[in-house]
Amino acid sequence: MEKNKPIRTYKAGGVKASVFENKAEYNGKQTTMYRVALDKTYKDSNGNWKSTSSFNATTELNRAILVLQKAYEFCVKLEEKTNGDNKDNGDVVEEEYIE
Repeated sequence: MEKNKPIRTYKAGGVKASVFENKAEYNGKQTTMYRVALDKTYKDSNGNWKSTSSFNATTELNRAILVLQKAYEFCVKLEEKTNGDNKDNGDVVEEEYIE
């Protein structure tokens, strides 16, 4: 089974919000729903990259809020676009770095 890739990713430091598009049938109609995954990447003491969903309250929550706000705005715009015209945005993957 092919892994669902994000259609947009927002990054601030090691904090990342990825937007995923899911198509489903609801009440006999094809519909598109969006979900957002939030995580942080870091290097452990051995230099290996790790991922977590835990954030430092004073240094990382502000970044999490920022990338989540950007992801939310993107999803709202997508829903406005697709609400009625069902355009497919294809397999475009975009990233935006925020610093």
